[in-house]
Amino acid sequence: MNNLRRISFFPLLFFLVSRIFSEQSLKELKDTHERIYKMKAVFIYNFTRYVVWPEESLGDTFKIAVLGNSSIIAPLHIIAKKRNVRGKKIEIFQYTNTDAIKPSNILFIDSTFDVDITDIESKERQTSSLIVGDKRGLSETGMGISFFIQDGKVKFELNRKAIERAGLSVSSQLLKLAKIVE
Repeated sequence: MNNLRRISFFPLLFFLVSRIFSEQSLKELKDTHERIYKMKAVFIYNFTRYVVWPEESLGDTFKIAVLGNSSIIAPLHIIAKKRNVRGKKIEIFQYTNTDAIKPSNILFIDSTFDVDITDIESKERQTSSLIVGDKRGLSETGMGISFFIQDGKVKFELNRKAIERAGLSVSSQLLKLAKIVE
């Protein structure tokens, strides 16, 4: 009887321990996910310091748009409350489809959104918009900047020709930090 109790106790103990560790793992994954999107939001804000937009494209406010349901929205709103771009208030917009997109200074495209870059460029062409993607390799398809994770750190690729096509110029300091793609 004593052996029977020990045998039935181990599955219960295993279940409880695995449940605690899986909850901890889920929390760590969520924390990592949130940290990554906070970093990406900071990168986007810092891009405004190293990319030059034509004066006529700036307007009264600096517009950052997000295409898709991205975790970057909340950290961008926090930045917009505390910061500005060249003395202009930052406005954040979110779109769920490409037909709804209005002109913006920066357009962030969530990784869950599969878009044709030529379609996006045609909508943003008149605004000198920096298009930033959330998936490695998008710069090679014609997007200005795309994020990727390497060794647990947020990094970015930059396509200088795509940025120049949008009527923007990039400082050499930003080029030094980026993986340059054509």
